[in-house]
Amino acid sequence: MNDKIKKELQKIEIPTELRERSKLGIWKAKSEQQKRKFKQPLAVAAIILGLSIAMVGFVFPAMASNIPLISNIYKFLGEELGINEEYQENSTEINMAQENNGIKVTINEAVFDGQTVMITYSVESEHDLGDEPLILNLPNILDEDAHGLAGGSIIKKVGGNEYVGLMTVSHLSEKYLNSANIHWEIESFTIVNGEQNNEIEGNWNFEFNLEATESQTRLIGQSVENEGIQLSIEEMSETPMSFILHYEQKLTVNVQNNWHYIVIDLEVKDDLGNEYSGVKNGGFGSDSHQIWSKTFEKIQPNATKLIVTPHVTFKKDNEREDIMLDDIVIDLN
Repeated sequence: MNDKIKKELQKIEIPTELRERSKLGIWKAKSEQQKRKFKQPLAVAAIILGLSIAMVGFVFPAMASNIPLISNIYKFLGEELGINEEYQENSTEINMAQENNGIKVTINEAVFDGQTVMITYSVESEHDLGDEPLILNLPNILDEDAHGLAGGSIIKKVGGNEYVGLMTVSHLSEKYLNSANIHWEIESFTIVNGEQNNEIEGNWNFEFNLEATESQTRLIGQSVENEGIQLSIEEMSETPMSFILHYEQKLTVNVQNNWHYIVIDLEVKDDLGNEYSGVKNGGFGSDSHQIWSKTFEKIQPNATKLIVTPHVTFKKDNEREDIMLDDIVIDLN
């Protein structure tokens, strides 16, 4: 690995809530590693893909899996990944399948919002893969502006040795992409059995292109500051099924020295009292200056304002402190 790629990998920060959500199974970090400071991010090789990847293998179109189950995988699995069923309405039918080592994987549908790719898939296996097997390979977004990736996956058994899954992957650059060339090479399925994990290796290789959904971006440019922390919401992108807040956080040297672990999350509600759930897409930067984005569910049509409350968590050994920064109000008119 050359020095340039190493430097890029060191910039990657894994979204906290994905680290803590064991069912997603993407992250291999041990619990004690999660307390490290940003200067030593958990850049797990299994989840961070290089800036380029060889295009090998072929995928062949096939009819969607015959699993008689779920007409809307987004609705069935989406809650744990912050995805609502409206993603179904904006998805593109893919219907590509590969079979290897007794396991058939079918990519059913996918959607791209300019930042995050969401993929639904089904698995038919000759082997019992357990109740919730893991896939440790993220899809890659082949674009010179996609400088790093973070994501999560969830798979559930729906009968026999039949499964459905939902994968998300976000590029960490600030640039909105009009399309995404996707390369997803699955190398193994991990069967989780207590502390003993077994792998079934193979090669399931998919390539396809997605056009981004319509998006409107508005500049926000509002900041709040307290106790050595500055948070700035730079812009907001709105799609037919979600909105994305892009924000920056800056920390003083004193804050960095006093705490081992600092994370800022955004809580959002509107002027009608509706609360919006969301998932971090990942971030990058240095100890003192980091850039993040977070995707939320679709804005309610009658709302005229969004009230964003930054929630800061400080941790050091067994010590923890939580504070709220002042609200940032976004006028939707």
